[in-house]
Amino acid sequence: GGVVKATLEISPTMSAFARLMANQNETTFNVAPTPLPSGVIRATAPGNTLGQDYQYVYRITAGGPRVNEQKTDFHSVVAGLQGQLGAFDWQAAVSSSQTKNTNHGSGYVNTDSIATASASGLLKPYEFASNPQLEEAAARAISASYVRVGKAKSDGIDAKVTGDIYALPNGPLSMAFGVEFRRESIFDRCLTPECTMGAGGTSLISGANSTAAGGKRNVNAQFIELRAPVLKGLDVTVAARRDAYDGESSPDAAGVVRTGKYEKVVPQLSFEFRPVKTFLLRGVVGEGFKAPTLFEAYQSTSESFNSGTTYRDQRRYPVTLAREDSGATQVRNFRGGQPGLLPEESKHFSLGVVLDPIPNLSVSVDTWAIDLSQTIGLPSVSRLLAREAAAGGSPLVVRNPASATDISRGIPGSISYIALTYANLGQTKLSGTDMDIEYSFRAGEYGKLGAKVALSYLNSYKQEPEPGVGLVEYIGTYEVPRFRASASLKWEKGPWEATWSTRYTGRHAQELQNVDSDKVAPEVYHDLSLLYSGIKNLKIIGGVRNLLDKQPSFANGDSQNFSYLFGDPRGRSYWLSLTYKF
Repeated sequence: GGVVKATLEISPTMSAFARLMANQNETTFNVAPTPLPSGVIRATAPGNTLGQDYQYVYRITAGGPRVNEQKTDFHSVVAGLQGQLGAFDWQAAVSSSQTKNTNHGSGYVNTDSIATASASGLLKPYEFASNPQLEEAAARAISASYVRVGKAKSDGIDAKVTGDIYALPNGPLSMAFGVEFRRESIFDRCLTPECTMGAGGTSLISGANSTAAGGKRNVNAQFIELRAPVLKGLDVTVAARRDAYDGESSPDAAGVVRTGKYEKVVPQLSFEFRPVKTFLLRGVVGEGFKAPTLFEAYQSTSESFNSGTTYRDQRRYPVTLAREDSGATQVRNFRGGQPGLLPEESKHFSLGVVLDPIPNLSVSVDTWAIDLSQTIGLPSVSRLLAREAAAGGSPLVVRNPASATDISRGIPGSISYIALTYANLGQTKLSGTDMDIEYSFRAGEYGKLGAKVALSYLNSYKQEPEPGVGLVEYIGTYEVPRFRASASLKWEKGPWEATWSTRYTGRHAQELQNVDSDKVAPEVYHDLSLLYSGIKNLKIIGGVRNLLDKQPSFANGDSQNFSYLFGDPRGRSYWLSLTYKF
């Protein structure tokens, strides 16, 4: 990857600028062999010596793992003009960016081939253990591969003007105004014909996750901001922003195009009060607006199978203790977008102080609260199943009819599938307090030393697990720790600069348990970097991430056994960056 930036002075009051970014990533990763869709071998099938029909759940390991080779190309270009016109500064730019991902998957299986192999007697899981050659032949007969391509593109133009527009007794009234227009599009589709040759356009390649998405939209926005020194030491800022989205999906298999339009104007009011040089009081109150992404709105629905403790059937497992209810076997679910999504809207508030009690020491404390409505997201499976158990049912968890044995035990039928399409989950309320401390001093001939500490305390995290069911407090539950922190020490001398930093995430509950004796242990990672700028126009910086080679703390959230949000399984890694200016 690389970045090139340039500025050209056209006149004393105008200049042109440009920036080009490009990078390419190539990744190869393996996953466990594809699980065969649960099938039935008839008593009359060739080679069935059991004398009866039987159902199987099996992975043909002779076919090897599923291998995915991905190449991702990204580029971004920005070019524009900036300058001064009287008392105003202005800037206008055009931009274009694109990300393209190509995935070659092999080691998958074709469901039509599975049916053919089963009918011919080639697919006989009960003989594979004693006859490896038979399993290898079956693996070759049902194997499949695919190619999947995804693109995301954004083209836009924007302009803004800032400056002082009126002289007030305590200083100038300042203004900022801007406009923006973007055209966004996405394309994500499996190009292999077998991906859409199944019934209703479904995929014949099992486990290929052949979700498709396609859509485009126009986005235009305007904002205005006024800042006024209403009293000595007191500045008040009033702002407003309008966003409008007009989009449509690509035609689906039936030729249907889905549309979505969103528009909202949101205000914000903030102030800064500094009665003395060493004390600042600040606050913000406002509203927010976020339209669904194209992927959230226009991703097609696909079928997949997932397992893990998050999929434990909390209505059946305490009674049956059966493996198929424990989350150890795979559960069918449907994932996809939702064109009828409403935009997220929010109200936010913050109030804080900044203290500079002595030279080179700064301490800030801010308390904040966010009230989010119409939250967009995929339902958490563990929370969904816990809610379903508490409420005695959920429209998102579809079950098979209860058997006579189930009825006698007082439990429902097994899970047929779980609907995990994007949805407006309801309300989310968060509140917390953040503290930042910075201190630096000169150590004579040893250079300059500096330290930073950032502390974050989450007071409350309430959310509706499903629309209309009421707020539930999740503070301290899985991946919702109450406390997080970071710290760094920096040494500077001449062209050298060294930085040590650490990241800390507090304890939080395991996915299925929420008791003090069963917590995800705190995560602590250390990083080290060294910078040298002693060569004219050249900056060299390198470092070590996860210096102590720490593995992530155990978390029973899913088959990966660690928290994707806070854990890092990559171990110690090294990096180097060069920047040259000319």
